[in-house]
Amino acid sequence: MDYTRDGKKFVVAGRDRNLYVYDDATREMIACMHSRGLKIWGHKNRVFTVKCHPDDENILVSAGWDGSVKIYDIRDKGPVGTMRGPEISGDSLDVFEDLIVAGSNRNQETMQIFSIS
Repeated sequence: MDYTRDGKKFVVAGRDRNLYVYDDATREMIACMHSRGLKIWGHKNRVFTVKCHPDDENILVSAGWDGSVKIYDIRDKGPVGTMRGPEISGDSLDVFEDLIVAGSNRNQETMQIFSIS
């Protein structure tokens, strides 16, 4: 779970592979972020961590057991980017400016840095 920088929205994710965006004041769901089977698929396994972009309240980043990092846009209600990489089973993902830092539970390449752009 993570809050947007302004604290008005929060995002949760988990076993069902979807990301859910809620309004903090009303506790009502704003969007269910899932794979629509278009150009970019959503997660194929459990999501363990989700982070809101610190500067853009519409951008979310998630990762989990499927060995991929997904970038979501709330306006599109689905994934807009994907990168192969870490297998995450804890809260080991962070976003800073254009960078995504991910920690993996592998023996090699445990720390990876990706560019959002």
